[in-house]
Amino acid sequence: MANTLVVNDMLKELIKEGVREVLKEERLQMYQAVIPVVTKKEMADIEKRFAHPDASNADEFNDLTSWITA
Repeated sequence: MANTLVVNDMLKELIKEGVREVLKEERLQMYQAVIPVVTKKEMADIEKRFAHPDASNADEFNDLTSWITA
């Protein structure tokens, strides 16, 4: 009986990990699908209008990347 419980627990953990991996992959694909493509002309215009992030004050920004990688 104890062996069955151990096997069931292991199987449950394997399934949970597999589902987590699939959900993470699908979430990343969704993010990529909704990000618009930028042409070279548009990118040049963006770079001309806005300073490079390294030239900005880091205190002015909030790091929101944790919700993507969580």
